[in-house]
Amino acid sequence: MLACGGSAQDEARRLVEEGLTVLPAYRQKKHPVVAWARYVERPPSDDEYEVWFSERFADANFWLVTGHQVVVVDADNDEAIQWMMTNVTHTPRRVRTGRGMHFYYKANPNLPLQNSANASKKIDIR
Repeated sequence: MLACGGSAQDEARRLVEEGLTVLPAYRQKKHPVVAWARYVERPPSDDEYEVWFSERFADANFWLVTGHQVVVVDADNDEAIQWMMTNVTHTPRRVRTGRGMHFYYKANPNLPLQNSANASKKIDIR
């Protein structure tokens, strides 16, 4: 899910312009309003985005489809954030979350990744 300084729709539009796939999401939940699986293989159409960026979804958050275009590493506490900043390649795209920080990386099609979580280290990969 995306949290940003401006409106969620403004940030989502900016990400779409960069070629990323975003979907409208429930404000308080960590999943999209629409079925997301089909958008892993194909981007939403302009008509779909037009509806999602309308007044109908004005209060929505937006969810970034991960794994195909972008990989997100979720560090869930200060120790995990420090570990990421010390041991993993720098990325300028980082977002503070309620418990930690998301680190965004361009996906490498030659390096397939699966969702994973390490509860003891408080790091998830999506």
